[in-house]
Amino acid sequence: YQDVGIDGTYGFGRKNAKFHVDLEAGHHSKEYQNNRPGTAALDHEYTDLGVTFYYRVAPKTSALLEVKNTRFDYDLAGSTLDSDELRVLGGVTWQATNKTSGTIKLGYLEKDFDSAARNDYDGSGWEVSVNWAPRTYSRFDFSTSGETDESTGIGDYIETHSADVAWTHDWSYRFSTTVDLGVSNK
Repeated sequence: YQDVGIDGTYGFGRKNAKFHVDLEAGHHSKEYQNNRPGTAALDHEYTDLGVTFYYRVAPKTSALLEVKNTRFDYDLAGSTLDSDELRVLGGVTWQATNKTSGTIKLGYLEKDFDSAARNDYDGSGWEVSVNWAPRTYSRFDFSTSGETDESTGIGDYIETHSADVAWTHDWSYRFSTTVDLGVSNK
């Protein structure tokens, strides 16, 4: 498939201010390229609108509240997959030292289909990302998430849980390697 889109974030306030807000917007168009008789019904557009509020609770730590809505509109007339997805996540973001930083967001996820023929989703969602750089030239990135993905033709949605760990080592200014291990349960 081909996914073409644009995303942007605009921040109000400095990152180190007591309070600041990020506004987020994006629009994407996803079109499948092969097996068109079977995949044309999966072509869709989606639009994201979100806001994240940050409140600094320590010099390098902020509590956050993120609210994001995504609208999915399928190209096929009469599709029952058109839906709205709402994410409300709260958490914390920090930079404990120059070596360690991270973000933890936990909360609520809701997917409401326009069609009553589809089963809606109400449940938990999360995003966790922790970065550790024991050396300036070597770093580890840990992440995990729980969310929903769009159906690939069977079922109403895909509930996804994933975890990933990556090690990046800069051998020189021009050469680095990354070893990445991930697991996803869909």
